[in-house]
Amino acid sequence: MISFSVEAPDFERVRRMLAYMPGAAEKAASRAINKAVNSAKAEVMRQTSDRYMIGAPELRKSIKIIGATSKRLQAKLISTSHLYPITKFKFKDNGGKVTTEIVASETKPWKSAFIATVTGPYAGSHLGVFVRTGVFKPAAKASNGAGGGSYYGRKSSRNGRRSKKGGPVLREQIREKFSVSSAEMIGYPKIIDAVLLLAEARLKDELDRQIELFLNGKAS
Repeated sequence: MISFSVEAPDFERVRRMLAYMPGAAEKAASRAINKAVNSAKAEVMRQTSDRYMIGAPELRKSIKIIGATSKRLQAKLISTSHLYPITKFKFKDNGGKVTTEIVASETKPWKSAFIATVTGPYAGSHLGVFVRTGVFKPAAKASNGAGGGSYYGRKSSRNGRRSKKGGPVLREQIREKFSVSSAEMIGYPKIIDAVLLLAEARLKDELDRQIELFLNGKAS
């Protein structure tokens, strides 16, 4: 999880300017903070989508905002997710030659890899990039006692063999490959620095705007 706060550093100035209006300073500050943190979210989406080849809907699901209130002059943008399957990014399968592009313009080839849909009682169902490890182990038995297939399906067990005559069928072990989480993407130095800089500037502008709205009788 990664989180940062957007606070009103010059709240006392707001309080002095709106001292004759009870509660106005807190309202002005909380509104300005929320404007700033929402701008920060938009900048997170833009910066991260520019660097990483991941769809905006997938990224947006992992970002949440805890807004400020008049009693809590602080807001947080929280990003939390598990490591993403590589197929959440850009990938290709050219006749069994799998390549992925996680960071824009950085293509990576995967040796002994294939793309398949994984299903299981805990993993749910999703498309993934899998690599063969070269390690063989006895195939698991199915729940009905029959000879076991691979958890990941037929494709993963094509390199089966017997350890010895009459011995168990050995299946080559495979591993699904995962990439960065949303928190790691957003935490990339150039991204987080740009987001914080924008949030700070937006907060300052919004504080001035909110003060003006209250002074002109356009906010309550």
